[in-house]
Amino acid sequence: MAKLPNGFNGPFKGRLGKAIAYIVNGENLLRSIPERNKEKDRIETDQRKRMELTNTLLAPVKDFIKFGYNYLTSVYPSCNHHNAAVKIMLKLISGTFPELYIDYSKVLFAYGNLPLSENLAVEVVKEGLKFSWDTTTLEKGASKKDHVMVLAFYPELKSADFIRSGAQRAVGSELLQLAACKKNSIVEIYIAFISDDQSRVSNSHYLGQIKWPG
Repeated sequence: MAKLPNGFNGPFKGRLGKAIAYIVNGENLLRSIPERNKEKDRIETDQRKRMELTNTLLAPVKDFIKFGYNYLTSVYPSCNHHNAAVKIMLKLISGTFPELYIDYSKVLFAYGNLPLSENLAVEVVKEGLKFSWDTTTLEKGASKKDHVMVLAFYPELKSADFIRSGAQRAVGSELLQLAACKKNSIVEIYIAFISDDQSRVSNSHYLGQIKWPG
């Protein structure tokens, strides 16, 4: 709303329709108010929400992705582990604003070209989650000395349990205790492999969702 501090014969100050009146060096000036670009606003809001979802996803696993994205940072030295993970994860956020969501089957907590093992599986046991894989065959580029990486992510709790460098590939199994999980919480489960010298890593593989019986 424009104001008339000196009456009707004085200068205008403030909003006047689609313009702003103001005084500079005693001169009464008027400039138009730019119209908001609704499409630009929508795109900016979409990008901001995607970043919020990505940061929420990565916060509990920051120590895991230091291993999981080690290969990518070796390829792109100017990119740190977190930034590398953000670049990948942003592309994996599903839906369109305002209906954005995380499809946990697409999430990659590790990213690389090291082969996985065959017959990847997980089962719920009293102590936690027991992971298993085939040890009778090795894909080209894999080694018996590679180590397993396992992760349980709890979306409702915004926390996770994981092992960054567990049993060797030749062992064929690993147990993950769910210390941070609460009874009846949803658990999203992943497995990957990392080389013995930690220079190479596989993509993480999604093993599904369970509800932890506690």
